[in-house]
Amino acid sequence: MKNVFTLFMFLFIMGTLSAQSEKGRKPFWFEPIDSTRQKEILGEKNRSKTPSFYYELPAREKQIETKEKRQPVLKTRKKGTWRFGGSFGLTFSRGTSINISPQIGYQFNRYFTLGGGVGYNYYRYDEGWYENYKMHYIGLDVYVRLNPIPYLALQIQPEVKRYWGHIGSASYKGDIIPCVLAGAGGTIPLGRTGGISVMFYYDLVQNRYTPYGKNIFYSVGYSFGF
Repeated sequence: MKNVFTLFMFLFIMGTLSAQSEKGRKPFWFEPIDSTRQKEILGEKNRSKTPSFYYELPAREKQIETKEKRQPVLKTRKKGTWRFGGSFGLTFSRGTSINISPQIGYQFNRYFTLGGGVGYNYYRYDEGWYENYKMHYIGLDVYVRLNPIPYLALQIQPEVKRYWGHIGSASYKGDIIPCVLAGAGGTIPLGRTGGISVMFYYDLVQNRYTPYGKNIFYSVGYSFGF
């Protein structure tokens, strides 16, 4: 009985001491965290996920890569070429014939050229029906030239010419005549941008006083680009 009483008193004293110690202990709660501290915690978590090594481009390569991304790719049309040329002729067979016809044109591409020029022709014959035949022609022309394949040229060339002179005892002055030359021929390249052309033409209008006659004729010309 004495042992039971002693055990009861021991348990009572221990319970009292335990209750007093619980009064001084703070209860458990969640501590609020401000936004700045929250960002720091999240930043630490993100940094922990970053790999421990990485490859960095040099500064110059970074600039080039940035420019390539920012600058759009623009398609520019290739520019054409200005061409200067024409024809020059001088013959003394059965008379005198002089032809000076400089021209300038713009070659848009390898197939198409558009241009124009001036021309002067002089003819003098003193034989048979052409006795005492002297005629001068001066005029303007425009031309369109096509090159369907290399070294081959097709050309159409409208002209207006004023002529004066005399045939026998009859004199002519101040008249204007039209001409339309259609031709084809070849080009022999010379240098990087130059060439010599041999063309065969025919006057489609066939005016009575045309300087080109009724037959097919040829012309040797030159041209160079700049």
